[in-house]
Amino acid sequence: MRILPGTLWLAVVFAAACDDGGSAPPVDTEPAVVELGTGEHPTRFEPLEDEQQVWITAGLQGGHHIWGSFKAEHVEPLNLNMRFALYDGDRQIGAADYIDEVRRGPTGSYEYGGVTVFLWDDTPPASIDGRAIRMTLEIEDARGRVASDARTVIARCCE
Repeated sequence: MRILPGTLWLAVVFAAACDDGGSAPPVDTEPAVVELGTGEHPTRFEPLEDEQQVWITAGLQGGHHIWGSFKAEHVEPLNLNMRFALYDGDRQIGAADYIDEVRRGPTGSYEYGGVTVFLWDDTPPASIDGRAIRMTLEIEDARGRVASDARTVIARCCE
């Protein structure tokens, strides 16, 4: 059997193109971690402490919301499911559910901001002004890893 010189060269080129020079990156198997925050900037996390005041903001379409954000570690960044909720005692008074991609922020963590956590229409903003409410977040990534966080914040009406 005779091998043509051009054929051998072509086989070497294709073999080299298939080699990435190393192994695949390791799969992150650590448990997901999330920290709830606030802030209207769409890509930036702003820390949120218990008992911190948060402003109830009037939206363009007549509703009201509180800004939410988070930073996370050990999550798959594509199709991240995020569920925010607001509670006055045991009564849920607002929510926001999104599925989106998250990106790494300046700290190296995945960060997501500018989430409008809507107050439901049956909760007038003035009715919770100055009151402690509970803001919660649960995230779930495409691999099924779940993490959650919550803060008790003081709602301030209205910005």
